[in-house]
Amino acid sequence: MNILLNNYTDLGEITYSSVLIPSSAAKAPLESAPTYWVTTTTAYSKVITGTCTIGEDMDAPIDSFMIKLLNPPVGTVKLTLYGPSSILHTDTIDMTDGWNIFTLPELPVVSVSWGLEFISLAGPFYIAMSRVLGGTQWRPNRGATSNMGIALLASANTERYRSGGSYKQPVKKYKELSLSYEELDHSSLFALQDLIANSGSNNTVFAYGLTGTTAEELTKVYGRIKELSKPVKGVSGNYSINVIIEECL
Repeated sequence: MNILLNNYTDLGEITYSSVLIPSSAAKAPLESAPTYWVTTTTAYSKVITGTCTIGEDMDAPIDSFMIKLLNPPVGTVKLTLYGPSSILHTDTIDMTDGWNIFTLPELPVVSVSWGLEFISLAGPFYIAMSRVLGGTQWRPNRGATSNMGIALLASANTERYRSGGSYKQPVKKYKELSLSYEELDHSSLFALQDLIANSGSNNTVFAYGLTGTTAEELTKVYGRIKELSKPVKGVSGNYSINVIIEECL
């Protein structure tokens, strides 16, 4: 499993956007409680660009980039990462409903800005996008164990009538992802703790992985770290730790 912990696009700003419908805002994809960035319906390509930074106008290392789309048309989206005076990386993928994940080098691309171009040959189209995430992921020396859990939860309260019957308001369920790690070396453990300490408990993260399996979509979770267990040091000198991520809908 991969966990994007530092999201540097949120620290930047939108620098250009295609024309949007009146109720939409250019900055919507950078909001942790997102609304939708929705373009008008035209036959032209749709574009949005923005900056990324680690703070104080410093360039940002990017090794992960993903966006969330709602019912996109048949077509492609192209990601471009820019340096101060040149293009550093591009990747074009087919658009799909939900999370769209781009391929980047494992060694982070130190970028100052990013751009997305949406193209469809199916005639006039619009794009609805709720989130843009670009930053660095935690890369431990050992992956998560097979002792991984995914639960579907609901926060609805049950009402009890005088007659003894009950009623529960229908609510959308959210996911809770539990990950266990064993034999983490010192640098991996402290890198995780440092990333969480720097980003804060309210910062959103994105967990994904298990590519090519039936659980790939189920285990994509955008949310916040609900619990980080106390590390347990084993006889090997390495550590075990548990992480729980609660989905943000």
